[in-house]
Amino acid sequence: MFRPKESASLGVLLAQGAAIVWSRHALERADERGVSKFDAERVIRRGRVTGLDLQANGQERWQLAGKDEDGHAFTVVITPIAPDILVVTVIT
Repeated sequence: MFRPKESASLGVLLAQGAAIVWSRHALERADERGVSKFDAERVIRRGRVTGLDLQANGQERWQLAGKDEDGHAFTVVITPIAPDILVVTVIT
């Protein structure tokens, strides 16, 4: 399901110069799953939030679905913490 409100918020964060910050966990999962940082960051910059999870601490985690250059689908999970965007994990 496309989430336009969150997608718009992500666009604002990126337009304001938000840095994409990679957690160690995310880097490990991306490497394990054969997803490059370039492909994952391209999905983040396209900004289509497709899912949302609310954590026990009230923090939101957004899922962004996309494809790599070979057409393989994957999901990037981020936590929008203004002024930055933390990449939590990459799922294939």
